[in-house]
Amino acid sequence: MGGLYVYDGNSVSPYNSGVDKFIKENQLYCFAINDRYVAFGTVLNGVIVTDLNGKIVSHYNVKNGLCNNTVLSLLLADDGSLWVGMDQGIARIALSSAIQHLRDDVLSYGSGYCAAISNGRMYFGTNQGLYSAAITDTTTLQLGNLRLVEGSQGQVWNLRVENGVLLCCHNRGLFAVHSERLVPLATNEGYWDIRRRDRSTAYAGTYSGIRVLNFQNGSWRVAGKIEGYDETTLHFETDEVGALWVLSERGVMRLIADSKAEKFVSTELVFPYNERHDWYSLSMVDGQVFISNADTCVLVDRNGFVMSATSLTSLLDGSRFYEMVCQDAEKNIWYIADGIKKVRLYDPQSHSFENVPRRIVDKKNDYADGFPNLYVTNNGKAVSGSIAGFYLVDIDKLKHLVSTDNTLLVRRVRDLSSGEVIYGESYPKIEEAIRLPFQKYNLRFELGGVVNFSSKHIYLTRMLPVEKEFTPCGDVSQRDFRFDKEGKYTLQIKLLSEQTGQMSEASLQLEILPPWYHTAWAKFLYVVLALLLIGLMVYVAHIFALRYKKKLTQKQNEELQRLEQMHEREAKEQEMRILQLEHEKAMFELKNKGEKLNGLMLNQISRNELIDSVRTDLRRVQDDLMSKDITGAKQKIVALMQKLISQENAEIDWERFEDNFDEVNNGFMKKLEEMYPELNKNERRLCVYIRMGLYTKEIAPLMGMTTRGVEMMRYRMRLKLQLEPQANLKDFFDTI
Repeated sequence: MGGLYVYDGNSVSPYNSGVDKFIKENQLYCFAINDRYVAFGTVLNGVIVTDLNGKIVSHYNVKNGLCNNTVLSLLLADDGSLWVGMDQGIARIALSSAIQHLRDDVLSYGSGYCAAISNGRMYFGTNQGLYSAAITDTTTLQLGNLRLVEGSQGQVWNLRVENGVLLCCHNRGLFAVHSERLVPLATNEGYWDIRRRDRSTAYAGTYSGIRVLNFQNGSWRVAGKIEGYDETTLHFETDEVGALWVLSERGVMRLIADSKAEKFVSTELVFPYNERHDWYSLSMVDGQVFISNADTCVLVDRNGFVMSATSLTSLLDGSRFYEMVCQDAEKNIWYIADGIKKVRLYDPQSHSFENVPRRIVDKKNDYADGFPNLYVTNNGKAVSGSIAGFYLVDIDKLKHLVSTDNTLLVRRVRDLSSGEVIYGESYPKIEEAIRLPFQKYNLRFELGGVVNFSSKHIYLTRMLPVEKEFTPCGDVSQRDFRFDKEGKYTLQIKLLSEQTGQMSEASLQLEILPPWYHTAWAKFLYVVLALLLIGLMVYVAHIFALRYKKKLTQKQNEELQRLEQMHEREAKEQEMRILQLEHEKAMFELKNKGEKLNGLMLNQISRNELIDSVRTDLRRVQDDLMSKDITGAKQKIVALMQKLISQENAEIDWERFEDNFDEVNNGFMKKLEEMYPELNKNERRLCVYIRMGLYTKEIAPLMGMTTRGVEMMRYRMRLKLQLEPQANLKDFFDTI
């Protein structure tokens, strides 16, 4: 109870350290020491760890992971971990771990959105409200009891310390935080976030636009809304020339307000959303606005001009979308890529950044969507909000986090079907392959490693020659694989530390022996049996070939006789067909001559009748002339001329012609009338002319029509006969 003392072998002297008061107040019970740390276990308040100079390094109790606060024994292991024996269990503390989860076993404060330090207190904004705790140790950032700030129930979006005043952006409005109470500044709508414009002016993004805050007499007040922009304003930044860069519903906009910040005189859509990507991010990095999406990464320089961000993205993960990027006072660059929080540490001695980034939290997307908040303190600590609360990151530990050689082992190979352990290994070196008799195996390979750092590990495995790529197993230290056939296999394993990036590798050779029917003697027997089988098949094939040849010869002879008989029949049939064709040709010629004769006869009859009529009329004219009846002769001559004219256009005796035509053409007209009774007299007449083989220009004068008229009649007749417009009428009539 009197403090710490050092015995040098001769005398005892007091040992002054920064924990004297702590161990006196909390009743020291045990301690442990190695070449780097001294750990003190207490009865009332867990364990506190210092370096050899007495500087407090860390403090662990029920608030950050211990089962309870009564520590009865301590052991500092060679791997840098601290084993703690308590009256209700055992805990292992990774002293080299740079990250610890801030939690309160009594109070569940929800998802972490934001954090800030103001006036000796730590504030945490969550989806349940605003919580605060007194900082009991600024070196290790130890906190007192966590309490809900009065009147803060609801969603806290962001916390900002401006001109020494802590401002709380809440879904119910904007509040100033004074110790453990809220002072309302505006409660008419929700406030998202705040950005400084100058010493006495700030912009506040709200649910329906942007408002101006003025600082007067040590306090902030809401001056009014800037006209000209009414969209919800969650993500926005201000550049060095005073322009606002806002993530709107259409994309990234650049807004410029007038000198009084009453309205926006310019609203320009600089980066619109495209079809592939509908989201951008805005961040402030070293006084410059950083804009990124999957296609674009640019910086807005101190003069307000957009330029390439290659100098920055080369320190990150290349040109891609970043949920958040920021730089702290020590020039360390913190960012979120693909849902993982990372940091690229800066070395002030070499004035350069580390070669690879460090992961902060291994869980992907472990933060409230759209609120990747990170708060960096001025004493080498950072607080990261997450779905499960908050994480405390010790930047100094992160810089000195170095791992020694890893030893990666395949500890066991187990047959899952029988439960038998086929192989067990206690040493990293595997000299020869595991040889197993043939069968189908379901094997489990249990992996393990001896490491002296405390960070998340990822196992990667690949079974050659079956798999070409490594399969991530996460932090599961085993791999199940099914073997269905014999062969030589190689299991390759990699163990990756996500914090340090160190990779360890190992492999295991496995051979499944072939079954008895795949041995050399079995193969020799297969060859002998195959040769015998081939010989038998050749002999049988020869017998079948002889039989087939005989049958084929017999069949060929029969086929030859059949062909000769068929040729004789075909020759006779051909002769009969020739005779028949000659007969048909003669009959056709006879019929054709009859048709022509019939036409001549009809023409002659018509001509003779006309001549007889004219001769009679001329005699009458002659009689009138002889009797000197000039008037009567003129009248008869005029009548004769009219008769000739009318006879020129008169029709022939068509009924008589049709009868004669049918006699020559096998009753063509009767058949036509029976088949198509709807045809009129002129159409039947046209059918006869076409059947006789006359052309349109020959038919026209016979029918007293123009060529065009005959063509129109032919077209209408095709429709009545239900023929295609291009059908040949002569061919059709020849079939009747």
